[in-house]
Amino acid sequence: MKDKESDELREVKEEVSILAGKLAVAQATMKLLEDTLTTAKNALSLLAEEKKEMETGKKNIEIELQKTIEQRDESQSRVFKLESDVEGLEGSCREMRLKIEDYQAKEDRWKEKEAELLSSYNSLLMKVKEAEEPLLSASQLRTLMEKLRGTEIPLVESEDLESHISADVKKLFSVIGSFTD
Repeated sequence: MKDKESDELREVKEEVSILAGKLAVAQATMKLLEDTLTTAKNALSLLAEEKKEMETGKKNIEIELQKTIEQRDESQSRVFKLESDVEGLEGSCREMRLKIEDYQAKEDRWKEKEAELLSSYNSLLMKVKEAEEPLLSASQLRTLMEKLRGTEIPLVESEDLESHISADVKKLFSVIGSFTD
């Protein structure tokens, strides 16, 4: 029986040894799993922080995007208003251009009238000067009067001739009257 006991004891020892090895492997595996779990927890914690930072960044980006959209809308509104103002100014410019063309046409007509009036004025001025100039110069008139004094011309009495006109002038009118009759 001793042999049987010793065999059993040996079997038990071998089994304990196997189990101890398995236990050591199990403990090593557990230690590895615990380390892995700790690493996973740390990684998860880092990921949670990164996620939180990303969400904060996402919110900031969304706020910036919203501001950018608002600024774009304001800029588009300003552009539309400026385009409208430009169209209005172009219309005013066209109207002014037409008025300027009309005024230039009127100015051209006024210049023509002014030239006509100036020509008429100059012509009238020449006629006035001609009317103011004596028909005969003083020396020519003296010569004519001397010739008339020496000439005997019968005088025709006329009611048109006034009494204060000299005899020489009366003679001159008489001569002119005889040629026109």
